[in-house]
Amino acid sequence: MAGNRLPEAEYRSQVRKAATASVVGTAIEWYDFFLYGMAAATAFAHVFFPESSTYAGTLSAFATYAVGFVARPIGAPSSATGATGSAARRL
Repeated sequence: MAGNRLPEAEYRSQVRKAATASVVGTAIEWYDFFLYGMAAATAFAHVFFPESSTYAGTLSAFATYAVGFVARPIGAPSSATGATGSAARRL
């Protein structure tokens, strides 16, 4: 693959774009988890578990939060498609 090397300026540009995309994607994902956590703590117990006690409803809401937190990185490689999927399968 020695013939496929990018010029230095283009390589730096690609690295900068990849780093920026990674930072933006990670910030959006963590903001999403922050909002979901706030909603789980304040509203989900009353909306989705109205028959439960306040304590049990809050625990149930946080259990759904925990399942989502654990399932995202586990399910990401298996649900990726296209070029991303082939790269994820090599991991």
